[in-house]
Amino acid sequence: MNQENATQETKRIRSVYAQRDAGGKRALYSWNAPGAALVEYRKRHVWARALDAAALPNLNDLQVLDVGCGDGAWLRMLLEWGARADRLHGIDLLDDRIVAARAKSTPGIDFQCGSGWPLPYADNTLDLTAASTVFSSILDPQARLQLGRQISRVTKPGGCIMLYDFIVSHPQNPHTTGIGRREIKRIFPGLEIEQSHCLTLLPPLSRKLTPLAPWFAHTLECALPFLCTHRLFVLRQKAALVAAA
Repeated sequence: MNQENATQETKRIRSVYAQRDAGGKRALYSWNAPGAALVEYRKRHVWARALDAAALPNLNDLQVLDVGCGDGAWLRMLLEWGARADRLHGIDLLDDRIVAARAKSTPGIDFQCGSGWPLPYADNTLDLTAASTVFSSILDPQARLQLGRQISRVTKPGGCIMLYDFIVSHPQNPHTTGIGRREIKRIFPGLEIEQSHCLTLLPPLSRKLTPLAPWFAHTLECALPFLCTHRLFVLRQKAALVAAA
């Protein structure tokens, strides 16, 4: 992926998010939105299980990066669970998200505004690198591949990569694309998928059900994975795959 393509993809993503924010889409994900509390509960529950299964429960020892960190919510969650602020890093393409992250978060967390082409971190320095609903926002296949190479580059041998994203394309949203198991393997060639968790009930269904019967929405999400739109993948970095992009 050349610099011109990276610049164009960066501009496109910024434009899409600006239009989304101007149209009021962010309100769908606010703390008081229908279903928001259930979505956050399930995400926290599944992330906790995944971290434990990946043998990463002692968070205070880890150097962690959140790619596409938004307002820093995931890093603050890790801080609650015992991570150290001076070992947490977040990067986001949108400067207003970074402003919000710094305002909401404990001093000491490293927040930077920038793209993932390239990531401004040294090789083999991070124990855990995560990205939530990032790859689905990148329409250029080469740009996704390049970001995957950058994430692999900065993650230590034996470290973990955790990816939470849409697994199916939204038929009414041309600005996103589904990121399933096959695409994960293309983006991270050779890395083993150690875990795969279905979560996040189909949002239109969740928004209707949760205000009326949250227990039923929770049951559907847990019992009927085909109604879930997202998946959390956990990959393990290998020494042989760590190379400059």
